[in-house]
Amino acid sequence: MVQANEWGMKIRAVQDKAKACLEMGWKDSENVSNLDVGDRVMLLHTNIKSDRPSQKLDSKKLGPFTILRKISSHAFELDLPPSLCIHPVFHVSLLTRWLEADEFNRPKPKPQIFISEKGEEEQEVQDILDWWTDEEGQLRYRVRWVGEGEEGDSWERAEKMADL
Repeated sequence: MVQANEWGMKIRAVQDKAKACLEMGWKDSENVSNLDVGDRVMLLHTNIKSDRPSQKLDSKKLGPFTILRKISSHAFELDLPPSLCIHPVFHVSLLTRWLEADEFNRPKPKPQIFISEKGEEEQEVQDILDWWTDEEGQLRYRVRWVGEGEEGDSWERAEKMADL
């Protein structure tokens, strides 16, 4: 009889936790409907073509973008860069509010790399932190990119850095 009571308490705790998670999800969807001009949002990558060879490996969301204008209760105009070449009005279901940090302190999504007029990827360098010569004799630089922290640092070849 004691085991049955313990199992009943465990099941009740799991149900309460599931209910709390569902309510938190509903609150998140309610926050999207409360978007206003000037808010920053992420745009789902749905139906937006990219030059990546595999859509599966492409980023799921683009942005963050600023809301310029509220068209209706379900549509917003975003401040998109000219390199995207798409209509800037989107349904609210494709938008998620941009959070600087969430309650679990997960890292923010990396800023989207945009395509230049020449069709090449562009990202702005914030600082060059270090350099070394690899086994092939190629000079490499440790680069910190604008909008990214230490976790976004990368080693880049000198030829690539000359193009930036």
